[in-house]
Amino acid sequence: MRKTLGIALIILLGLSELALGQTGMDAFKSLKKVEAKIESGVLNKDYPQVVAHAKQKVNMFLKSSEAKNNHQLAYHIKTAMDYYMAAEDIWNIKFNCMDDFVMEIISINSNCGMQIKRLYHNSKAEILPGNLGPVYVVSNILRNIFNDASKQLKKASEILKSK
Repeated sequence: MRKTLGIALIILLGLSELALGQTGMDAFKSLKKVEAKIESGVLNKDYPQVVAHAKQKVNMFLKSSEAKNNHQLAYHIKTAMDYYMAAEDIWNIKFNCMDDFVMEIISINSNCGMQIKRLYHNSKAEILPGNLGPVYVVSNILRNIFNDASKQLKKASEILKSK
């Protein structure tokens, strides 16, 4: 009985490590699904659920021995996930900052503008005609974030193809 229990435990631990160790492609595919949904026009109310599903797979991968053995792949997958999560937060800011001119345009000096800069360091302020100062145009920032995430996924894809 004890021997059987020991063997079952070893098999279980081995299978769980094997399952975790093979999640790099799963994490990549889940992020590609996020990318595809964005390209096809995901609604802001559906986006958190899309990202949450991918985050689960990414977290499993980042805890795996595969991630520990392939730092570059782990970096690109984590960075893409971070971009998608920042986009979710910025999307929320957009809808919570209706007092800042209009929902799409947020003053860089407002609390919401400072949150955007903290979440996405590559945020570029714009000067719009008739505007009083530099602003963030949220749709442009989101487009840039999604492009940055896609670049990370392309690098991850190159690593996965070279295996």
